[in-house]
Amino acid sequence: MELIQGDCIEHMSQMAAESVDLIIADPPYGIAYQSGHRSKQEREAMIGDYGNILWRLLPLVQRILKKEGAFYLFCRFDVSPDWWHMVGNYLRPLNKLIWVKNNWGMGDLKGNWASQYEEIIFAVKGRHLLRNGRPSNVLFADRIAAQAMAHPTEKPAALMRQLIEASTSPGDLILDPCCGVGPVLVAAEQTGRRAIGIEINPQFCDEAERRCGSNLVLRPQAVRRAQQ
Repeated sequence: MELIQGDCIEHMSQMAAESVDLIIADPPYGIAYQSGHRSKQEREAMIGDYGNILWRLLPLVQRILKKEGAFYLFCRFDVSPDWWHMVGNYLRPLNKLIWVKNNWGMGDLKGNWASQYEEIIFAVKGRHLLRNGRPSNVLFADRIAAQAMAHPTEKPAALMRQLIEASTSPGDLILDPCCGVGPVLVAAEQTGRRAIGIEINPQFCDEAERRCGSNLVLRPQAVRRAQQ
């Protein structure tokens, strides 16, 4: 496995065409992350300025994904219609998966319903076959407790395992271009897949390196690779 500290657009531009079996992306949703456990300055510093990352990301996803590969894109309900349309310019979106969380987040405590789910756009390039029959598009996995989160939009490895096992076989290559603290890398290691993670924030890279254990070592050019 490989962890690259740097800009995902730059590094994906250097990757070989049709070289990746699965891409799982969880980019910022274009809004300030809200949580009572961090200050506004901390949240903004951790999320960074990704701007219109999706428009730059999608052509690269199309180029490096194999002909029968799959793409999972995490998104909120309020951006998913626009993102679905954007994905459709490059891949074939087939479904929206619903991740049901074990509890709900912060928000308007009296004026609005609490949100307990997140959407995942499922898109393919060519004829992609799921590995475990026809699973439900409703996924269940406990969210990370706010006080335990090392990343403002951290996803559980258990959720990533469900996506990985549905769309890859052991030994296949997975890319996470917005790696964060590495839940996709952890899930790939647990399921016997290869994985590449790209993350621009050095603090998140350090945490991903810690979570992946002794297999992950520092390499030159700010590239961390797992020993095979």
